[in-house]
This record gives sequence, structure tokens and C-alpha cells, in this order.
Amino acid sequence: MAKQKTYQLTLTAIFIAILLFQTYIPLLGYIPIPPLNITIIHITVIIAAVILPLKNSILVGLAWGVLSFSRAYIAPSSVFDILIFRNFIIAVLPRVLIPIVAGSLFIWLMKRHSIKIAALVAAITGTLTNTFCVLGLIYVIKGAEFAELNQVAPSQLYLILGGIVTTNGIPETIAAAIVVPIVATIYWHKRGGKAQNRTD
Repeated sequence: MAKQKTYQLTLTAIFIAILLFQTYIPLLGYIPIPPLNITIIHITVIIAAVILPLKNSILVGLAWGVLSFSRAYIAPSSVFDILIFRNFIIAVLPRVLIPIVAGSLFIWLMKRHSIKIAALVAAITGTLTNTFCVLGLIYVIKGAEFAELNQVAPSQLYLILGGIVTTNGIPETIAAAIVVPIVATIYWHKRGGKAQNRTD
């Protein structure tokens, strides 16, 4: 048990280190396409969610949120980063919800389907959780400012946010749906295919 916990803590630290590189090295975690960056970094968090115990993967999601928050101060890529991700709730909450949703769903599906299918669904739902939670919080917390920055009336904000779902959310979902099942299948097959017995 102690050996297993050490292994899981080591993996957790590796995931957080990867997030650090993806956050601050251009194009490794974010592709700058205004008004919001297309993210690649969410894939790392979803992979953590289907590999690590829930508490460990939540820590990885929290790390991404804190890094997003710090990046908005240290190295913002646009004025949108400054407006949105300097808000701690918008920066952190969606990132913490990713492993809760994706990890829990993965374990539940693993009892009924293959690793590949479970990971595919987890990848899609994890990505959509991030997308819709970020956009929803923007609407609730920063709606007026975001509308002004995009030079639209607040009543038309839904058009901008809907466009972001198309330009950002769809590519992010497709990328996760391709990468996560491959990584999860390889990892759990090497671990004996017993993902459903993961200690959470």
C-alpha cells in the first residue's frame, strides 16, 4: 500500500511538472487564437483523472487552476487573460471540476465498458466541463466587461460565447477524444487492465 501511494504521489508530481511547462512554454499548453486561447493543457488533467485516484487528480486540476491564475499576472497572452483569469474562481473552479467529473465517470463506465470507451467519454465530458464552466462563469461574473471588450451589447454576449464553443470547445474536445483513450488504454493494459479497481 505504501509503495502504491508513493507511486501515485510521484505520478501526481510529474503531472504537475508537465502542467508547469505547458503553462509557461509557448504553444505547449495554449494556442493563442483570440478571444480565448485554445487549450491543449486540459488533456494532461483529463489523463491524470483517468489514471490517478480522485484526490490526486483533483490536486492536478487545482494546480492547473492556480497556474492559470498566476499566468494571468505573470505572462498574460492577451487582455482577455487579464480580464478573465485574474479572477480566482474562473481560473480555478472549472479546472478542479474536470477530474471530479471525468475521473468519476471513467470509474463508473469501466465497470460496464472497455477502457477505451470509458476514457473517450471521460475525455469528452471533462473537456466540455471546462469549456462550459469557464464560459458560464465569464457570463455570470465578467459578462458586462467581456461584452464591452468584444464591442457587443451585453444582451448579445451569448453570441460571442457560442462562437467560442465552436472555435475553441470543439477542437479541444476532438483533441482530448483522440489522445486520452490512447494513453489510458496503454497505461491500464500495462497495469493489468484493472482500472476499475483503482484506489480512490
